[in-house]
Amino acid sequence: MNTLDFRFYSVLKNEDANPYVGRGVIAVADGLGGSGSAVHMLRPEQYETLRQVLYQTVLPWDDWRDDPSQCAYFKDLFDPMTDGKPDTSALWASRIVMARFAYAVTKGRSALGDLSDPQVRHRLARFLEDGLRAVASEFRLEKGRLDSQILLPTTFAAVFLREEEGAVTAETVWAGDSRCYALTGAGLKLLSVDDEDATGAITNLFCVGKKPAVLHYSRFRLQTPCAVLACSDGVFDPYAGHEHLCVEHVFLRAMQQSATIDELRRCLYEHYMNIHADDATMAFRAVGFPSYEAVKQFFAPRAVAVTQMYDRLVRFRLPLEVESYSEDDVCGYIRSRTSDKFEAVVAAACAVLRAGGDDLACVPSIRRAYETAYSRRKEEADSARRLRRDRLLDKLRARFHTDYASARLFFVRGKKLFRIGKKCLYDAHRVIELANSLCGAREWCRVKAEEQERIRGESERCQTAALERADRHYDAYRSSRADPARREDSAREYGACRYIAEAIDFGKAPENVTPGAEDVCIVRSVLQKREEWRAACAALSAAEEKAKQRGEAYDCAVREFFQKYAEAIADDPSAFFRHELLKAVEAEELPRVCEPEERIILQDVLSALLPVKREVVDEIVASMASAPSRSSAVDTFYNGTRLSVFRLFYTMQGEAGGEREAFRGELTAFEGEYESLLGTPSVPAAPPAETKSTDAAYACAPAVPTGGETPAE
Repeated sequence: MNTLDFRFYSVLKNEDANPYVGRGVIAVADGLGGSGSAVHMLRPEQYETLRQVLYQTVLPWDDWRDDPSQCAYFKDLFDPMTDGKPDTSALWASRIVMARFAYAVTKGRSALGDLSDPQVRHRLARFLEDGLRAVASEFRLEKGRLDSQILLPTTFAAVFLREEEGAVTAETVWAGDSRCYALTGAGLKLLSVDDEDATGAITNLFCVGKKPAVLHYSRFRLQTPCAVLACSDGVFDPYAGHEHLCVEHVFLRAMQQSATIDELRRCLYEHYMNIHADDATMAFRAVGFPSYEAVKQFFAPRAVAVTQMYDRLVRFRLPLEVESYSEDDVCGYIRSRTSDKFEAVVAAACAVLRAGGDDLACVPSIRRAYETAYSRRKEEADSARRLRRDRLLDKLRARFHTDYASARLFFVRGKKLFRIGKKCLYDAHRVIELANSLCGAREWCRVKAEEQERIRGESERCQTAALERADRHYDAYRSSRADPARREDSAREYGACRYIAEAIDFGKAPENVTPGAEDVCIVRSVLQKREEWRAACAALSAAEEKAKQRGEAYDCAVREFFQKYAEAIADDPSAFFRHELLKAVEAEELPRVCEPEERIILQDVLSALLPVKREVVDEIVASMASAPSRSSAVDTFYNGTRLSVFRLFYTMQGEAGGEREAFRGELTAFEGEYESLLGTPSVPAAPPAETKSTDAAYACAPAVPTGGETPAE
């Protein structure tokens, strides 16, 4: 039994079908989520009918029912469609086509006929499409309201393998942008060509109601050992631009980190699950290897070369892209964004100037406009302050000139810094004492609140640790409960889980459970921290109540003081004097330097700059380009990636690009090898059989095409 194969399905949109790995064949199908976004909603009773249609119409004969693995595979394909929940047209399409294909190959590769014959492939394509049409007709499915939507759209790709002495013949068929690759000692080789136009739109696919799909075909003779894989676009699309190198790097890195073929599958699955871009499916088969360790050893030299090239790509990728840009390319966004955010950019520059700083955005035109506006508004503010002060003083002088008693009272108070008379002195001291006491009480509340928060955090951490331990006990219980030989372990783990959970939830342990010492310690710590937290809550409540009482006493004292103060000045015959006295206090509190409002200055600056906005924008862009290594207060107004490209472009203007240029040539040659199988002329003869016995030939065995049809049928 061949154990060097796997399949994985990284689910994000649930549009791909679970890949197929059968005798001498691997295949994938990717439902098109955009054009297949219409949702098919059935009545509850129709889902049982759907199940019958899938098993009786999509799979017309019962040959497969004697094969448990085929039964399990079809169940895995159909369960998401018949679970009673609405699904997209893309989900239905990929599973129906994959089921029809898996059914078609149950009798072996020879039952299909010669796939190099266009008529044979035409019959296979029509067989796959017939399943789509049968389901669409049975349930009267519709494509959706949008013009871009298609009924039951999916791509498809498969590789058929026929092993021979020292070589394997790989026949690929595909429709759409799902791909087939060969992985040899010379690297990853593309065995298919995406059916896409210049805009990236798919031009060939399986669906209902559009032009029939064409199964393209190619055939290659590969020296063994080697491997082949079929995958959906979710595997390579995240690395657009250098997808071949990046996919090979991901694959070979995962291979070198894995000890078994199953670990390799899990490693790749976890990698693509973390990308969260699209469903990623892959079917893989290695040929000519005695063990997985031999697979790793064979591809180890290639893994080193690919890693070195990938690391250099990471280092040079952005500089190489930026190097190809024109100045208009990198400046266009910065210039248009500066124009769109002109007011915000000018405001940020003005804020820097107001604080006495300097910035790239503080170009001479903004600086001149700001200084002019500030000087004018500062003079206006100073004049207003002086005028207000002079008016207050004039009123006081006029009043004091005719009211000597009021003047004496004012100057005595002024001399003593507005100290109150003896009648209010005791109450004033009481207010001061209560204010100090209230400050102390509020500080004590703050301390108690911090202590309560600290204990709460400790309590939560203890409880989280206890629950995690309970989860581990429960996981151990679940893994052992099915094994009669581990029944005692299962009971012990369940009891430990129950002890922790009930002790935390109810504050006491169950009576019929004997916990371990570590579990007792953890639970005791949780309960102790819980009690400490309750005590801290009570202490905080008491402190808050005390602060509340002192606050009420302070408020009462303040009211009594002002009541006596009003009585103390009641002998003053002039209510107007009291009003002017308050103005006098206000006059004393006028700032020595009166700053104009920033909002008003900004309005003046914008009014001056808007008529010459284009020139100011060009000045700002030129300033940022002149010092690309400096950050600016206006950086937040730009997209981070585009701003980095802008700065890198101007940073590179003064740098030599010899190393980058050398790498550019190496990368072009390296990536050109990925397409070599499709462009190499036919080679009818297989390599000598004796070459595979040496380690060197085993590690460097190339993939040699034996000829095939071009994909443009």
